[in-house]
Amino acid sequence: MDAKPIIEKAADNFFLRYDGSKGGGSIQSQYDNHDYQAQLQSEVYKFKRVEDKLIFLNRSIVAVEKEKEKDNKGGFIRSYYDGIIYFIQQEMDELNEKEGSSPEYFTPQERVDIIESIEELKRTTLTGQEVLFNEIEELKNQLHQKKKTFYEVAKGKIFSFAVDKVTDPETLGKIYHKLINETLPNLLQQ
Repeated sequence: MDAKPIIEKAADNFFLRYDGSKGGGSIQSQYDNHDYQAQLQSEVYKFKRVEDKLIFLNRSIVAVEKEKEKDNKGGFIRSYYDGIIYFIQQEMDELNEKEGSSPEYFTPQERVDIIESIEELKRTTLTGQEVLFNEIEELKNQLHQKKKTFYEVAKGKIFSFAVDKVTDPETLGKIYHKLINETLPNLLQQ
């Protein structure tokens, strides 16, 4: 089961409940970042998996950025949103530091990025191709292995798809490009 849509909806709902610029939610003072931060930390730590926490925080940044763009008042409210974004980014950095201590393994953020790539493949390229869909979905279970192992397994799956002629070469090219060409160089640059 893909929990990402559920987590993203929770993040959207959280922002609507606690956005101090609207005077709503349980924030005591209308523009008090500290209350928002405390509420956000409490909400984030309800999730057990680091990946889920990062999905929630990523979506929170998106929600805050959208609201900031809609804001035409400028000044104080924009700095309120900037403070929230800064705090969310600090939370994400802290989670990544705790979990990503060895460069041989994926950081939680890298795992989230690869999961997003897999989800995009499933939505765009693999619709109606159940065998490929299931095989690519299984790659998510490999993200706790070393990076090298993950890429060897991914390349092996793609190679076996080609040998078994499970799909056309164009689809295989898209899968290879998304999983290997896009994610691997990004990880090597870090």
